[in-house]
Amino acid sequence: MATTRKIDTALKTFQPEAYDRTRESMRYRKISDSDFAHVMSQLGFVEGPQEGRTKEKVFVGGISRRPEVEVKVYSSVTYRKGAARDCGKDSIKIVVLDSANGGFLAKFGRINRNGRWQQTLATRLGEAVETVKGGDVKEAIDRPRCHKCDGLMTIRTRRSDGGEFLGCTGFRTIGCRGARNIDGSRNRRPGEVDVPCLECGSNMALKEGTSRAGRHYRFYGCTDFPTCRGTRNHADVQAALNGGVAPAPVMRQTNAPW
Repeated sequence: MATTRKIDTALKTFQPEAYDRTRESMRYRKISDSDFAHVMSQLGFVEGPQEGRTKEKVFVGGISRRPEVEVKVYSSVTYRKGAARDCGKDSIKIVVLDSANGGFLAKFGRINRNGRWQQTLATRLGEAVETVKGGDVKEAIDRPRCHKCDGLMTIRTRRSDGGEFLGCTGFRTIGCRGARNIDGSRNRRPGEVDVPCLECGSNMALKEGTSRAGRHYRFYGCTDFPTCRGTRNHADVQAALNGGVAPAPVMRQTNAPW
C-alpha cells in the first residue's frame, strides 16, 4: 500500500465542504479531477493504476491494523475528460477487497454527485471502516439498505408510539430520511414505480398536475419531494417500465470487481 496515512485516521480530521439542507444541494454537481483528487488525498487515498477497460480513475486506501484490507473508490472521473461523467450516467462507489486472498468483501453504497457528495463519501467510508474493524463484513452485506441513498439502516424508535422501525444511518450526517418497516419492507407511495429519479436516484411516482390554462396532465415526480423536485416525462418512464431505452442515473457497464 503506497499510503502512509490510513483512512480511519484521516476521517478524524477531515472537514467536508458545507452544504445547505435545501433541494439545491440535491442537484447534480460537476466534479473536476483536481477537486476529487484533493478530497481523496485528505482522506488518505492515492490514485491507483488504471484497471483494464475501466475508464474512471480509481483511488486506493488502507485501514489501520488491517493490512490485508484494501479500500477502493471508483471516482466516476474519466481519464479522457478529466472530470466526472455527465449527469445520470454514474455515481461514486466504494469497494472493499481482501488483497491477501484477492477476494471481494463488500460494496458500501453509492454516492450521488451533488452538493452533499463529500459528506456522503465520508459517511460511507466511516461505515466501511467500522464494519471491517469489527469483523462484521458479512453482517453488513445482509443489513437492509436505504432506498434513497443506499446507506446502511439501523433500528430506531418512533417518539409518537414507541414503535421500532429501520432508519437510515445517514440521517444526522447527510439529512437522509429513508425509513423502512422493522421487517425490512417499505410503505410505497401511491403510484410509485421502480424507475429512478435522474437527480437523486429515488423512485418516481405518478402524479397529476394542472396547467395555467386549466388542463390536467400526468407526469412522474420524485418520491423524495419536496427535498428533490426531479421530474420525468410520462412516456420516458413508461418506456423504462416496458424494457425500452431510457436514461439511467447510476448504473454503467464496467469490469470493476462487483
